[in-house]
Amino acid sequence: MKKNLIKNISLITFLFLFISIFSRCVFAASISTDKPDYSPGEIVRITGTGFLPYKLIWMTIVTPSGYVLNDVSRTNYLGTFVYRYGPDLFSGTYYVTATDFKNSASTTFTDVVPAYSVFIVQPANNTAVPNSVRVRGYWNVTNPPGQVSDYNVQILWGDGTKNDTVNINRTASTSGSNPPEIRGTFDTQPISGCTAADNATDDCNLGNFNHTYTGCGPFVITVKLYHAEPPGNEAGDSQATVNISIASCQPTTTTTTTSTTIPTTTTSTSSTTTSTTIPTTTTSTTVSTTTSTTIPTTTTISTTTTIVCDEKWLENYKCVGDWLDMQWQRSSCYIVWENWQYCQYGCENITGKCRNNLPSDALQINYSDGGSYLKFSSYKLFNITYADNNVKITNNGSSIPIFLYVCGENFPGIVSFIPQIGTIFLGWKYLPVCDSSQPHYNGLDTTYPYSLGLNKGVTLYIPKIYYTQPWSQGTLHFEYDTV
Repeated sequence: MKKNLIKNISLITFLFLFISIFSRCVFAASISTDKPDYSPGEIVRITGTGFLPYKLIWMTIVTPSGYVLNDVSRTNYLGTFVYRYGPDLFSGTYYVTATDFKNSASTTFTDVVPAYSVFIVQPANNTAVPNSVRVRGYWNVTNPPGQVSDYNVQILWGDGTKNDTVNINRTASTSGSNPPEIRGTFDTQPISGCTAADNATDDCNLGNFNHTYTGCGPFVITVKLYHAEPPGNEAGDSQATVNISIASCQPTTTTTTTSTTIPTTTTSTSSTTTSTTIPTTTTSTTVSTTTSTTIPTTTTISTTTTIVCDEKWLENYKCVGDWLDMQWQRSSCYIVWENWQYCQYGCENITGKCRNNLPSDALQINYSDGGSYLKFSSYKLFNITYADNNVKITNNGSSIPIFLYVCGENFPGIVSFIPQIGTIFLGWKYLPVCDSSQPHYNGLDTTYPYSLGLNKGVTLYIPKIYYTQPWSQGTLHFEYDTV
């Protein structure tokens, strides 16, 4: 009996050790991502293996900004799971941890890819322009390296000359924007509207850098965006071009021909010579007459008259889309319509002026259940719950495409959602807390890298909240601005 008891104890000990070793071998947890580095807009696919079967997995993701996201996933019968994450797109390293509260694993991934773009608004491509050429446009950089003040614009005029200095406005994205962005405008004329908060990084009033050509063209104007002082990298981080010719360098010539007849005098000259000889027997008389006649002639005098007018703007306006056009008088006295001012908030045909601000009713806000707020439940699993509705915001009044910003007030935790424009999903975004002292109330640009044209909308899809405080009802605040 004692011998059998010892055998049973030995068998139980062996089985316990075997199960312990087997568990350690089978459930050697690990997680990995499908790529080590991601571009803006990409979804991160996180795969976990070696966890306990049919268990909830607690996910923790720490962004480069220090923000901590907690979420849950679930394993299958093999102890594996797949979790998809829409990255904040802050440049830097993301730290990911997963645990079933017995097995844990961690990994990292990065997002450090900047994107540069520059656009010329004036002059338009393939146009004839007055010979004091103004160039202006806008630029932006996502995931920007360096400081705001590092960015500059260079203009190559296409006639062998260039400007390394132009007036430039630089605006950094608000804190927590997703992804981080620097955007601005440039102009060969001083830029109005630079806010006091931006003056530390703006060079809006350096002077007038309009260019005058000595020939008629055509010319190719190139604008280069630099993450440095030009010429820096001579290729530039991004560039744009337009083709132009000079409209006023070949005036029309009017020729008047005057025919003048100068009459002449006819002169008749008679010469008489008389010779008399008185011989004794013979008389001889000789008469000689000479006549000289000048034939009348016609003399033609040609004169050329060139009519030249002063080149100037005439005080006549009209709207062409979102441009306010003014009449321009060329040196040939020919009058044409030219782009005078781009209307940020649209052009009003009735008054022939730019609108001073955006239409007050430009946004239409619709909650999917017909309500007026996001309906989160107080019930939560691991402090997380999803809203029972979505919200769609439509550009209902601005003919100019808009950027849509959103922030939150009084939410009892961290709210996230996926912006959807048409069939495009932009990845998980986090709702910032409203701050009236910041541009756009510290709102998140929900439409980036796109914008909303007239009657186009964005849906804040699958809203969820990670509770950090007792439940309370929060509200959304919307702001918008033109492209």
